[in-house]
This record gives sequence, structure tokens and C-alpha cells, in this order.
Amino acid sequence: MKKTRILLEILALAAVLAALTHTVLDDLVLVIDGSLLLRRRLLFAGLGLDLFLFMECILRGYHAFRYRQFRRYLVRQGGWIDLVASAPLLLLVSGPAVLGELAGGIVPVSLGLGLALRHLRLLRFLKLLRYLGPGMGFPGDDSAPAGGELPASRRWVPLILAVAVIALAGIDLLIPWGGSAGAGELPHQERTLAALQEEQLLDQPGELRRFLEARGVLLLEYRGTVLYSRHDQADYDRLYGPGDYQVLEAGEITLFSDLKPLLRSHGAAGLRYATLTGVLVLGAGFLGGAGGSGRAPSGRSRRKRP
Repeated sequence: MKKTRILLEILALAAVLAALTHTVLDDLVLVIDGSLLLRRRLLFAGLGLDLFLFMECILRGYHAFRYRQFRRYLVRQGGWIDLVASAPLLLLVSGPAVLGELAGGIVPVSLGLGLALRHLRLLRFLKLLRYLGPGMGFPGDDSAPAGGELPASRRWVPLILAVAVIALAGIDLLIPWGGSAGAGELPHQERTLAALQEEQLLDQPGELRRFLEARGVLLLEYRGTVLYSRHDQADYDRLYGPGDYQVLEAGEITLFSDLKPLLRSHGAAGLRYATLTGVLVLGAGFLGGAGGSGRAPSGRSRRKRP
């Protein structure tokens, strides 16, 4: 029984490391302008990992409830970390994104909200605290159904980091496009659309192409006719998904704006945030773990149950 539980803990740790790797790759693929196929694969992989971590939380909680230790698991053994690091991502990030993809490429939320919610993926790093420090992660006997306890010296760390991640998402939502380097892209394209109406460039193909190429426009339609396109249809199918462009309309003019500069900027910021969060969690885990073992010394927690 003990060997089986240790194997399950190793599997859970592997899932945590895979989730953290996915967090980094998900931002890296935006920075390097990865193909649409690769991003779709990462999308479904993210859903699978979030679902696995959520089921792990449910099973740990159920096992603790059977031993009448649910409160201990939730508060002292980091059960709330398991919940916070899985449920919000499943319900707000990976779940809606996959449902939108399966529904034909529908973008389930606005661009600003979607970019802000991506920061919640940093909550996955809190799961590392279960495995860092002496006595953590691997149960010693059947009386500890959810693993070791978080040392009192670092129980406040995950709470502070969770609040910081949520605050980061809130700031990114309140400040247009999070103040990123690509934040001016959308207002810039709106001005491009206004200039097209004012400067009467639609009847001047050469000037129109130079004007649109200088402003990073993907495609321009006038009265249903394509007047300019940066790529052919095969490239659009390979490189651009529903969340990679925005449609702006004014009268009979329809302009498709490229959002990839904004996404690349946001992906680079995500990599910086992930690096900072990882360093903080590792530092808190190892330094805090020096303060004492994660095992509770009380006789009640060590006593065998029938």
C-alpha cells in the first residue's frame, strides 16, 4: 500500500513539473511565433494537465475525508493550494479555451480578459511547495492520507504568492493590455482605419499597399472585395487562429488587424513573471524548509486507524 501511494505521489509530481513546463512553453510559443498547430496542441495539453491536477485535489480531499482529516488536509497540508492551483485554471483558462476551439474557433472572452486570465497559470508554481523541504510530498504511513504538512515557517508564503498573482491579473485587466510594449497596437490600427476614410487611398493601389504594409495590417476589404492581403490563404490557415487578429469596421471598410505583436509582448512578460515566481517559490521552499520538518509530531497524526 505504501509503495503504491509513493508511486502515485511520483506521478503527481511529474504532472506538476509537466504543468510548469507547459506554462513556460505556452508563453515561449507566442514569443517565437509558433505555428497554429503547435499552439492547439499546447491548448489541449494544458486542459489535460489542469484536469489531472483538479482530480488529484478531489482524490486527496476524499481520502482525507475518509480518515476524518479533511480540515487538516485543507489548512495544514496545503489542500487549498491544490484547489487554487487547479480549479481556477480549469474553469477560467484552459476549459473555456478548449470549448471555444471545439466550437469552431470561437474566442470565449474578450482579448483583455483573456490576457489577464493567462496570469492565473502562475498559480501552478504553488504546487511545488508540496514537494520542497523535508517530509513533504511523500506519505510516511497510512494515517497521513494527503502527505506531509507545510511547516509553520512557510505556510504564509503560498497565500502571499496567490494574492500577488490574482493582483497581477487584476492590474492587467484594469490597465489596457497590461501596459505591455504592444499596448499601442490596437489604437494604432483604429487610427489607420480612420486615415483610410480621410485620405481617400482606396482608389490608389500602390499608395494603399505602402500605407498598409507600414502599419502591419493583415487584410483590407472594401464592399466585400479584398483590396490588400499580407499573406495568402494557406499562410493564414497555418499561422493565424481566431485570437490572433481583430476585425475593425467603419462603413463599407473592413480591416483585419494583426494582434501577434501584442501577443508576443505579452508572452515575453509571461516568461519574466514565470521566472520570478519560480525563483520565489524555490527560495521559499528550500529556505523555509530549513525551519523544520513537514511531519506533524503529534501522537494523533501518527496513530494507526482501523
